[in-house]
Amino acid sequence: MPSEEEATPNARTEEDQKKMAAKNQEGKAKPKKRSGKPMESTSAAKRTREDGGTPSSSSYDLWKDFCERGTDAFKDNQKKVNVMERQGASTRDSHLQMIDTRMEKIEKSLADHHEFVKQTVAPTNLVIKPEHVDELLKRVTTSSTEMQSSLEEQMDNAKNRILMEMDEMFKEVDRCRTEVERVSNNAVMHEVREVSIHLATFRTEVNQRFVALEKRLDQMPVIVSTLRRIEMQLKKSDGGDSGSVKEEARRQRTEESIQFSLRNNTNLSREPEQEREKRSRELRKEEYEAGEIKEKREDKEILESMAKVDKDLRRTKHEIFALSHKIEELRREDHKANESKIYSMREKKYELLDEEMALQRKKDDLKMALYEWTRKRDTTTQQTTSRTFIASTSHRYQRSTTPRHGSQKGSPERSRYRTPSHRDSTRRSYSPGLGRRGV
Repeated sequence: MPSEEEATPNARTEEDQKKMAAKNQEGKAKPKKRSGKPMESTSAAKRTREDGGTPSSSSYDLWKDFCERGTDAFKDNQKKVNVMERQGASTRDSHLQMIDTRMEKIEKSLADHHEFVKQTVAPTNLVIKPEHVDELLKRVTTSSTEMQSSLEEQMDNAKNRILMEMDEMFKEVDRCRTEVERVSNNAVMHEVREVSIHLATFRTEVNQRFVALEKRLDQMPVIVSTLRRIEMQLKKSDGGDSGSVKEEARRQRTEESIQFSLRNNTNLSREPEQEREKRSRELRKEEYEAGEIKEKREDKEILESMAKVDKDLRRTKHEIFALSHKIEELRREDHKANESKIYSMREKKYELLDEEMALQRKKDDLKMALYEWTRKRDTTTQQTTSRTFIASTSHRYQRSTTPRHGSQKGSPERSRYRTPSHRDSTRRSYSPGLGRRGV
C-alpha cells in the first residue's frame, strides 16, 4: 500500500495534466489572433512542406515536445519536493523526540520539587511508612557496625603496637640487665673483694706497727729510770777511784745491766700476751669458720632462688611472646569471628605480664639481698683479718729488738702518741755504744 505522502503527488500530477489538457482545448477552440507571428507560422509551414509533412503533424510534434519537457520538469520538481518532505519529516521527528525527553526531565524534576516542597513546608504532616523506617534503621545499623568495626580495628592496632613497643622495651631492659650482670659477675666481685681485703690488711698492718711502737715507747721510761739510777750509783762509787781499768769495768757493767733489764721486760710482757693472743686467735678462727659456713649457706640459698626466678621469668616471657604472635595471626585472619578467642588470650597475656612484673621485683629483691650479703661479708672479713694481723704482728714486733724501729723520725703516728722527752730518751737508750755520752 502506498502511503499518503506518495499518493498526494500522483494526484497532483493528474490534476495538472487535466488542467493542461483543458487549457489546450480552450486554445484550440478560440480563434487565432493576428499578430506579428504569421511569419513564424509561415516559416513552420515552409519547414513542414520542406520536410514533406502537414501543418497538423507539426503542431502535434510541438505539443508532444512541450508535454515531454513539462513532464520532465514536473518529475524533477516532484523529486525535489519528495526529498524536501523527507528531510523535513526526519528533522521534525528528531525535534519531537528531543522535546519529549526534555519534557520527561522537566516533569521528573517538577515531581521531585513538589515532594521536597511538601516535606519542607509541612514537616509535621510528614508520615513515614514502616518500610521506610526499617530501611532507615538498616542503614543506620550498617553504618554503626562498620564504624564500630573500624574503631575496634584501630584500637586493636594501637594496643598491638603498644604491646610490641613494651616487648621491645622489656627486651632492651633485659639486655641491659644481662650486661650489668656480666660486668658485676662473681669473678669481678671476687677480684674487688680481694683488692679490698688487701687494702684492709695493709691498713691493719700499718696500725699494728704503730701499736707495737707505742708499746715499745711505753717501756722506754722504765729503761730511762733504771739507767739514771745506775748512773747515780756509778757516780757515788767513783768518788776516789780513777784509771782506765775502772772505767772499762764500769762501762761493761752498765751495758750488761741495760741488756738484762731489756730482756726481763720483754720476757715479762711476752709470756702472758702470747697466751692471750693464742687463745684469742683460736676463738676468732672458730667464730670465723662458723660464720663463713653460715654465710656460704645464705649465699647458696640466694643464688638458688635467683636461678629459679630467672627460669620462671624466661618461661613467662616465652609464653607472652607466643600469645602475642597468636593474637596477631587471629586478628589478621578474621577479627570478628575470632573476637572471643582474642579477648581471652589478651586476658591471659595481661595476667602473664603481671606475673612477669612480680618475678622481676622478686629478682631485684634477691639481687639487693645478695649485695647486702657481700657487703656484710666484706666488713666481717676486714675485721677478722685486722684482728689476726694485729695479733701476729704484735708478737713478731715484740720479739724484735733492732734499734731501727726506735730511730724512725718521720712517722706521723709517733708524733701523735709521743712527747719530746720520749724522743730524747729513745735516742739515748738506743745508743749503747756511746757509754756515758749517750746517757
